[in-house]
Amino acid sequence: METIKEIVQKINQAFRDNDMEAFVSYCADDVTWTMVGNETVTGKQGILDFMKGMPINCEPVLTEKLIVAGENSAACTGTMEMPNADGSTYRGAFCDVYQFKNGKVKTIDTYIIELK
Repeated sequence: METIKEIVQKINQAFRDNDMEAFVSYCADDVTWTMVGNETVTGKQGILDFMKGMPINCEPVLTEKLIVAGENSAACTGTMEMPNADGSTYRGAFCDVYQFKNGKVKTIDTYIIELK
């Protein structure tokens, strides 16, 4: 059985690969993803629909700095770069806080700050 830390690492790899089907495979059916200060997406299909708004073939450069995992929770910090719609590059620092239930992601709270 995969550890919580391994699941978070695989979720991050799914983002790097722009493989949202792989991402939601680690989520509970009623997962809630809150981008703090922005919006909340509910359910696997809601996440897939939300991610369709990303540029095609967008494979962000995501670098994990730290993953701290407990029995049913984890936090991951790092940086990311990805193209904006206008062709410029978005750079940000993030912290994702995960809550798990029965080995699946139940909630994700994402905090992200744009780096200038």
